[in-house]
Amino acid sequence: SLTVSDGRFFYCDPQLGLHALDAATGEEIWSESKNTGLPEGSEVAGCAAYRDKLWILYNRPVPDQRGGFYSGADLLRVGHNRRELAAFSARDGSRLFDCDFGLTVAGFSFSEDTVYGMRQHDKGLAAVDVRDGTRKWSRPKWALKCTASLAASNCLVYRSTETSVL
Repeated sequence: SLTVSDGRFFYCDPQLGLHALDAATGEEIWSESKNTGLPEGSEVAGCAAYRDKLWILYNRPVPDQRGGFYSGADLLRVGHNRRELAAFSARDGSRLFDCDFGLTVAGFSFSEDTVYGMRQHDKGLAAVDVRDGTRKWSRPKWALKCTASLAASNCLVYRSTETSVL
């Protein structure tokens, strides 16, 4: 859950608080620990900074077979296709929106005004608007394999039965 952009170092702590530090001095710019809206027991699977936003990919708690919940690396493993993406302001850490992919995802990639969310070893690919997280389109039956997909200006490179370009 670490990323650097525009001279700032962003991270999410184990209690799901978000922080921005000056990348050169380490001085704290802002800290948001009470209003992230990430459900208690969630695990952060990754983050990125893009277009003045901090993007947090996370797993909600998943029940285990013993009546409790998976946590830590176990939650990230069993929930790899159950992740959600939330956007926060890179200026102050305030929560802006959740991405409406219409499905949970394993990973995400950016291209211009689009965020792509995709599943792995399963079916599902969707695109949302980078400005507000509203769905542009969804392909719930699109089969993808384990390799992370990569968005470029005019195409999305992904692995299905073979490497493909959309």
